Amino acid sequence: MSCCNSRSTPEGTIRVLCIEPNKEPYEIEIENSLEVMQSFVGGYITTIGYGVDTVLIVNEEGRLFNLPKNRNFPGLLSYQKIVGTFLICGVDYDYNFSSLSENQILFWKWYYKL
Repeated sequence: MSCCNSRSTPEGTIRVLCIEPNKEPYEIEIENSLEVMQSFVGGYITTIGYGVDTVLIVNEEGRLFNLPKNRNFPGLLSYQKIVGTFLICGVDYDYNFSSLSENQILFWKWYYKL
């Protein structure tokens, strides 16, 4: 996945959700860059796709570092919880990271509500 996309703001930022362990999801606007995403998840990133227009950005080595369990993800077994802080962002038709739509934000806030 690339960090350049058509749904970025002119400043190169995107609107995403941040989900930290034991906290409610919250909306933030971040720079659409690898370094910024790595800083939020605390290390190397990997993505988990959901449908055709949404990805979760998680710490690739979260289980190795015993990051705290966070939330379940549709399709994963209950013992395969996502660990550590993760981001949810949109993707465009070229698989570039992009801002979430208002409907996506509402859905994921509802889905990951404590």
